[in-house]
Amino acid sequence: MNEKVDLSKNIELDNALKEFEIKDSVEEQIQKVKQETFKNFETPKMVQWVIKYSGGIIKEQRQAEYLLLGFVVLAIIISLFLFFTNIISQKPKIIPQFREDIEPSVRAKLPPGVFETIPSKYD
Repeated sequence: MNEKVDLSKNIELDNALKEFEIKDSVEEQIQKVKQETFKNFETPKMVQWVIKYSGGIIKEQRQAEYLLLGFVVLAIIISLFLFFTNIISQKPKIIPQFREDIEPSVRAKLPPGVFETIPSKYD
């Protein structure tokens, strides 16, 4: 710069510099407060992992939390579906030992003569 130029007498420039310093100090204080509050609330490791391995799709902690919540809900729904379809399909198969144990719908499908070969409870 030119050393002969005296900028100290320029009032507008001094005011602008003071205003800039005030704004800068306020912004620094806001950043310090934000950093202090977020130090107390560390991001969980699982959320960090989701953000890291999402390939840039997930950028914020809240998005990662919603993704994990959706995953948990989906896992619960799938588990319940598998559990209840397994219970429904596992009807106990009882092999009838006597004529009276055979259901009428099955009796109707039996060929003639087979029903008589099955022993009765009362014989």
